[in-house]
Amino acid sequence: MVDIPKNVIELFDGLIGRGEQIKDECKKMYFAGAKKAIDVQAFEAWRTSCLTLLRSTFGTSSPHYDSFANLKFFDHYNSTLLYLGILQGARDDIRKGYFYHKDLMLSVNIFNSFLSRAALFAEKGESQKALGVLESVACEALRKLAETRGISLDQTCGMQRAADALFKADALPESARESIAELEAFLAAGPSEEREGGDFSAWHEWVQKFLYEHLGSKIVIVN
Repeated sequence: MVDIPKNVIELFDGLIGRGEQIKDECKKMYFAGAKKAIDVQAFEAWRTSCLTLLRSTFGTSSPHYDSFANLKFFDHYNSTLLYLGILQGARDDIRKGYFYHKDLMLSVNIFNSFLSRAALFAEKGESQKALGVLESVACEALRKLAETRGISLDQTCGMQRAADALFKADALPESARESIAELEAFLAAGPSEEREGGDFSAWHEWVQKFLYEHLGSKIVIVN
């Protein structure tokens, strides 16, 4: 089994190491009279990588991400010191048992709630509503999966295009991509012909399984 928390901590270690190098270069320039200029491009690339890791690990609503993203810039040396402090604090929180992908956990819970609503609509014979909710959940689950992999999808992107993009990025197996195509055809058939493409309950179960296999499996509680 892959030790996800350990892997994430190693990512933080790598960024902290890069930050220490940038800090040393800044210190030489500001305090030792060296004429070596700071590589601003390298600094900004490091800062962007830090933001990406904090966002994917804790979510945009976390104090770690918020503090890093909204930190007032002083100079390269002092700003790097503060950035390093935030990264080290975030790494320590993971070691102590902080939620990993807390925003993703919330998304899975919301998607699952909507799936329950779709099942309720189906039980009441409201097929059109049931199919609409099922389609929305499948689409948003694919978008969320793409987001976790840093894949940008436009607002008009349908399920099949999203699945293709994820497949190309090695984020989705061929079997899942084929199932997405079948699901899209099933949904397009509409309530009057839906049984030609399968049974609603079977597709409802498949979407729920997809949700937990591809999004829920990324939620780790380190305690």
